[in-house]
Amino acid sequence: MSLIFLFVPVVGTCTEPLVRSGDMVCEISSRGLSALPNTSLEPKFDVHLIQGTQWSPRSFSDLVADVKQSDRRVVFYVHGNWMEHAEARRRAIHLYRLLVGTVDCKPICFIAFSWPSERQEGFARDVLGKKPRLDADSYYLARAIEMLPLQHSAGFIGYSFGSAVLCGAHHLLNGGGLENLQLNSASHINAASTSKVSHPPPARISLIAPAFDRLSLMPNGRYHRVLLGTEKLVNLYNSADPVLKRFRFFDRETSPAAAGFAGIPEIRVPVKLTSSHMQLDQLQSPLPSDSKIVQFDCRHVGRTHAELDYYTSPAIVRSLENVLGR
Repeated sequence: MSLIFLFVPVVGTCTEPLVRSGDMVCEISSRGLSALPNTSLEPKFDVHLIQGTQWSPRSFSDLVADVKQSDRRVVFYVHGNWMEHAEARRRAIHLYRLLVGTVDCKPICFIAFSWPSERQEGFARDVLGKKPRLDADSYYLARAIEMLPLQHSAGFIGYSFGSAVLCGAHHLLNGGGLENLQLNSASHINAASTSKVSHPPPARISLIAPAFDRLSLMPNGRYHRVLLGTEKLVNLYNSADPVLKRFRFFDRETSPAAAGFAGIPEIRVPVKLTSSHMQLDQLQSPLPSDSKIVQFDCRHVGRTHAELDYYTSPAIVRSLENVLGR
């Protein structure tokens, strides 16, 4: 049976607990936060926890305490664009159920990061309008990760623009900057103690149809510091994706190819990695030489950018195993 039939009903209509015994499923939301983060203040996230069949309010400090006291592996999920809040929650539950239903694993803490991705009128207006918001939510996600007492390697999975938010966050966590945004860890105090915040343990990252420039992880790319803190990265791309095929219109000056359409490239010739020096003949292969990265072309799912279609690919198992540390 196709994995797509594992979809979970709307929260509130289900009579059985949505969460496996021993697991914790919660949501950290930046939907109420400004598109211009005040980096001198601690973000006031909305936090909710699934209890039974309902999402219940929770304080961030309580979440910190739960993570600190538990030995559960932490797995973050970042949804894509055009997701109303309720739908983002349903999608998070779907992925959580797919994860624990596909891979045999010990109890986990599954954290959905929800960002304001509601659809705006007009495709071009919507996509271009999301560009500054992606940086803001990369910052908010990085701060959330930084504030949690992660003692072990955590897993991170992002879809489409959610992959951009995810990679932006890890770029910041490893000392990078995005426009005027940068973490100043020396001034941030861990919510769990009075000790200074340190960088989180190496991450396991899985990207599904990532909607960012395929050159972003290169040495001079937008997210070039991601791999410094990454143990392994799995990228599911689709060379038949009709939406990401048009990703070049996201930036008319550089006409980028999406990492979710053409894969993350291998640099075959040592070059200075700037847009003016990068030549197409130096980017022949979608398979990188960096052993941290594993990629799969999910062309067999067809001409689609639908997240649930990617979940029907056999390669999704590799993505799920990766975020669980396998």
